[in-house]
Amino acid sequence: MTRIAALTIDQATPAAQTLLTGAKAKLGMVPNLFSTLAHSPAALAGYLQLNDALQQGALSAKDREIVSIAAAQFNGCGYCLSAHTLMGKGAGLPADAIAAARQGQGSAVAALTHQVLRARGQISDGELAAARDAG
Repeated sequence: MTRIAALTIDQATPAAQTLLTGAKAKLGMVPNLFSTLAHSPAALAGYLQLNDALQQGALSAKDREIVSIAAAQFNGCGYCLSAHTLMGKGAGLPADAIAAARQGQGSAVAALTHQVLRARGQISDGELAAARDAG
């Protein structure tokens, strides 16, 4: 059961409408997460800015989706898993890479994601160095 109703663009405040319209133009649709965050235009703006900043990082779009898929599976978040599976396909991940990422396999970044989550972020310097050496 949904606890916070997602807003349509028309229901949102003018500030949130601008952000949602921009997201729709960029993605072709408005994800439910965005529509829910639209209750707080500041939260929606912050989320979108963080997302844009992360896209400028060292990880490729495929690797970012592998991390997201691996984390979603590990955390049991069906919404996230569904959304990032779709985005992973859009980033060019084949079905076998998506299936492997769900299990923390198939790439160094997927394995590291599961390793970090299992250890609650407490991996050793040696484990991090091994992940870097693996690519």
